[in-house]
Amino acid sequence: MSLPKAKLYATPAEVQKAWEVWSKFRKCARCNQSFTWLGSFGAWECNQHLGDVTCRVIQTKDGIFKRDYRYWDCCKERPFSRNYNRQEKVWNNFRSTRYIDQWEGDVKVPGCVPCDHTESTQLLDDGIRLNKPLISDKYSFAPLNGHGINDTVIYNGEHKIILQVYYDKSVDVQDVDISKIMPKHLEWPDIENHIKIGEYYNWNFGSLPTPIQIKNIHMDYDSAGKPVYSVDFLIKDLGMAVHDIAALIPFMGSAPELRPGWNFDKRDGKVMFPHIKNCSSRAPYNK
Repeated sequence: MSLPKAKLYATPAEVQKAWEVWSKFRKCARCNQSFTWLGSFGAWECNQHLGDVTCRVIQTKDGIFKRDYRYWDCCKERPFSRNYNRQEKVWNNFRSTRYIDQWEGDVKVPGCVPCDHTESTQLLDDGIRLNKPLISDKYSFAPLNGHGINDTVIYNGEHKIILQVYYDKSVDVQDVDISKIMPKHLEWPDIENHIKIGEYYNWNFGSLPTPIQIKNIHMDYDSAGKPVYSVDFLIKDLGMAVHDIAALIPFMGSAPELRPGWNFDKRDGKVMFPHIKNCSSRAPYNK
């Protein structure tokens, strides 16, 4: 979603322009409830499913595992609350009214993940990424503040010393003529010994590092018997930064900071990553 910003020292005209958008009554595309962004931003008053309608795996009485189709991929619930023969081949022979006249339509199963109201039908990102390999040619992981001068990294398969770090965390390394190497091209040596559950790191995927928190670590073995690692993590700067709408907070009613989307991590008494989330994390990472 794209909403106008009004920072702490915004002009009255900027605040007024943003307020007109944030205070407008809208109808939620999921539940048809009326809402305003001022009254509901980060409150998670609606619900959504994060997956598609696919299948679940069940075990038969013979011990055989098979796929049972038409279940939500995220929560393994059926998409509708009622099951019946849609052709009504039997009952149509015994009553004069059509089944669509006599019975209500199916009631959809509510979403399994709390989220904000929205006018859009697209999913709100919960920030969870699952089973991401620790080593990839498309991205890399690094310490939360990035690699520093004199740190050892792996570049093009060779160990190199970092000589210079720039504002965007790009670096110069020894014996390489290329300047400002983007951090996604740098591998963290012995990364499996550095990554810990619950700790914060940089995920170098795009042009700028993204702060993440590790939620789980998985270990498997490749065809040669070598251990390979993957992680589940939560993106920490997803959503609207509080400082981007600081001038609108007085118009949000009493105690908007008590809304679940305004629950920020703290370390040593300092708030970390104050971004307002529009969606709860999926199970089991919603606790």
